[in-house]
Amino acid sequence: MPNPEKQRLRKFYLDIRDCLPIKLRQKYSQQISRCLVNSQMFSQASTIAAYCSFGSEVETGKLISTAINQGKKICLPTTNPETKAMFFSYYDGNAHNLVCNNFGLQEPTGALVDPSLLDLIIVPGISFDFSGARLGYGAGYYDRFLKTVNCPTIGLAFSVQIAKKLPFNSYDVRVANLATEEGLFSTEITKTKKGCEENE
Repeated sequence: MPNPEKQRLRKFYLDIRDCLPIKLRQKYSQQISRCLVNSQMFSQASTIAAYCSFGSEVETGKLISTAINQGKKICLPTTNPETKAMFFSYYDGNAHNLVCNNFGLQEPTGALVDPSLLDLIIVPGISFDFSGARLGYGAGYYDRFLKTVNCPTIGLAFSVQIAKKLPFNSYDVRVANLATEEGLFSTEITKTKKGCEENE
């Protein structure tokens, strides 16, 4: 049964994100991508699970192309609406190898990836807080998948999407890091700003 408080917060933070001017979203997305690309967790990762941005989300196109140009393997989510399971498949950077799923999101047609091979998972969300709690779109795909892996995770968000405290249930999974236009943050222990200096 849907959580009324989460439903309210989804609408609240979606409205805030949607109200950001397009040029500002583009500028902040570039700053977020640059911050992540210059981080140690990105430079050390060989196989990265990302996602195709949708609507007013932080734009991930440049991030994905940069990773591919650096010789990294990029994987994007594929979903099974019947079982509500999510997997990741390889993506070669060719937009012709993407198809739209039932939610209107782009999915790759490449081979499935063994989750144990993932070095970093980039996670979307409507809102996050600095404890790592995440407010997703409500279907639970990422929470179920993240319970099966053990590698660094990072949520991408504009600073206006960061909440003081989000509801957190037993089936929710926290992300270990956050990247906003203001910097890269750890959410597990220090919860302090790391900054965007190269390989810091």
